[in-house]
Amino acid sequence: MSAAPDELFSQAGDGISLGKFQVALCVGSESMTRNPVAAYTHRGGFRMGQIEFKDFLWETLRDTAPNITMGDTAENLAKKYMLSREDVDRFAESSFSRAVNAQKEGYFAGEIVPVETENFELLGYATRGIRLSSKVKACERDDHIRPSTFEALQKIKPAFGGVQTGGNSSGIVDGAAAALVASGDYVRARGKAPG
Repeated sequence: MSAAPDELFSQAGDGISLGKFQVALCVGSESMTRNPVAAYTHRGGFRMGQIEFKDFLWETLRDTAPNITMGDTAENLAKKYMLSREDVDRFAESSFSRAVNAQKEGYFAGEIVPVETENFELLGYATRGIRLSSKVKACERDDHIRPSTFEALQKIKPAFGGVQTGGNSSGIVDGAAAALVASGDYVRARGKAPG
């Protein structure tokens, strides 16, 4: 994704208000699980114990301006706003609980499109596709949402030496989203209501 969602919506709104177009499709995706791991010392061979690997996930999680990771930023904010580990874990428990209930009640059903293994073919272009694990027939819901009790969250070790853990932080997950942004004239001309 070349821009954050709010930037995409802002650009779409600006284009509509300037009369450049009537409707814009804003699309974004992120795949944290497919960040590569590279081995830098293999080109000329290597001796036992002298292999250097680099996980590019760390590159994507680093803010180059202050030269710190997103985890470090979270820890700095926790200190600034005096958030304790208990505060963070209680919020995570509540957030997961609300998400689990919303998922059970079908709240997300209209927002999630099932993904299956499939190929996309277009004459003159290389075939592209989506390949799920052989154990998965279709991905139909957000599988990162799960019951997470405060007691279970408290058992997880901090990832950055403070309050952030793998249980109360954003996960290493993949996702995509799309939204239409349209002018009032465009919407009214089609007898639609803003959604």
